[in-house]
Amino acid sequence: MTLETISETPPGWAANCAFAPDALRGARLDMAVRAGLADSLTNIFDSLDPPGPADASRRAALLDRLAAGPVSPGLFAVYVDLVLAIFADRDRDAEALLDELLGPWPVSEGLRIVTLDDAELGHGQSARYQQLLSDDIACAIESLRPDALKAAAGRLTQGLDLLQAGAPDLFGEFRALVRQVVLVAPGAGPQGFTFGGASTFSLWGALVLNAEGFGDRLGIAVSLAHEAAHTH
Repeated sequence: MTLETISETPPGWAANCAFAPDALRGARLDMAVRAGLADSLTNIFDSLDPPGPADASRRAALLDRLAAGPVSPGLFAVYVDLVLAIFADRDRDAEALLDELLGPWPVSEGLRIVTLDDAELGHGQSARYQQLLSDDIACAIESLRPDALKAAAGRLTQGLDLLQAGAPDLFGEFRALVRQVVLVAPGAGPQGFTFGGASTFSLWGALVLNAEGFGDRLGIAVSLAHEAAHTH
């Protein structure tokens, strides 16, 4: 199934808000979101001066990349910043963001477990992730040290394994919707405030989890199911 067939399909499946998890529905949703992003980018490209051969090739490659399969949440983050810059008439910022958006984006294969680290997310992306999440998380978030990340990733994997074994349909939907789990530690915030996890449409495909709030593997599995439902 391609982006074209999804975008031309009557939107009946989009109204499927059944409670039961559905991996195919999750995959179709992801394809529809990517199709919408491709349409928006095409409108942006059409509003610009005709590109030279190099930029024309880069634009076509980006649209092809979106049609090919799931992409990094970081791509959506750059796109959001680009749109905000355009509407604010920040032309220089928009030019720089467009150049960043047209850079090579690797195929998103498997589930990546990372922290707020530009080495993992890309140059400047840690700050961008924090900014885009600021409305959803009422406190600062911080990266994990390497040893803490390794330990938290191991516990997260145990929760994922339990989810796959005990609720395979739910696990399938989770994998269709989530490509990147960002493990963080909570920073300063309102007294008594804690968060378990968060996601935002601006970082489509990313799920941010408070690693310090992890319970046992059952609690982690339940948290993953809860946050995947928010993404859906």
